[in-house]
Amino acid sequence: MKPRLNLSCLIVIGILLLISYKIARPILLRRLTPAEREETTLRLQRANEVIKAELRQFQTVHARWAHSDDTYSFLKHHEIGNERDQYIRTHLMPAVLAQQGVDFAIFLDSAQVSFFRRAINRATQQESLTFSNNLIEELMTQRGIGNDFQEKPVSALFCRPEGMYFVITSPITLSNGRTEVDTLGALIFMRRLMSEDMERIGREAKIDVKLVSMYDTGRYPEMPEVLEAMSPEKPIVVRCMDGMNITAYMRIKDISEESNYVLVGTRRR
Repeated sequence: MKPRLNLSCLIVIGILLLISYKIARPILLRRLTPAEREETTLRLQRANEVIKAELRQFQTVHARWAHSDDTYSFLKHHEIGNERDQYIRTHLMPAVLAQQGVDFAIFLDSAQVSFFRRAINRATQQESLTFSNNLIEELMTQRGIGNDFQEKPVSALFCRPEGMYFVITSPITLSNGRTEVDTLGALIFMRRLMSEDMERIGREAKIDVKLVSMYDTGRYPEMPEVLEAMSPEKPIVVRCMDGMNITAYMRIKDISEESNYVLVGTRRR
């Protein structure tokens, strides 16, 4: 009887160990080493820096347009048919804008009224027939874009449910020969970061990146906990939710007073 009792004990102990392992395994897998946490943080920071660098590059494209004599003339004489048509044929054809990475071009007069808009499909280098009025109306309510666009140029991200946009706007001014400066209007360029753009940024930073609404708790149920853990001292929060993938979260600063979007980066362990 004694050997049989010992065998039964071993079986029970084995079952208990197996159960304990199955319970503990997910918890252990979700624990991150300091090296994993640091590497994931650095990769998401790198993705954010790539986005900022591309925004600066887009700002350079905008500056060439905004400070050209032709643009000054276009804003000053945009109601004159010949002047207007010549500038549009030379500078604002869909293929020209698409090659410069522009998705939306908007010209405002000195009363902040849009007198020219063009939306581009960069993939086909053709004009898009659907110009998002809601997008532009929301953009015009942002600080530095609408009524106070004359103050200074704006270079910022603009996050929306459909994705992230680069927004560059600059007042077009002309000296009147004295100390005063006449503001003729403003030029706004926008570029939307498409899925292929985000994939390219992810490859460069070695982490898959997405723009996610902070309210998207359906796909990201951990978001409230993540946001609560964020602070000025800890702008990036790193989690391992399934034991296989490490995810980092960073609140995106955009043109809004308070952005509701998070840059989420995921990589395999």
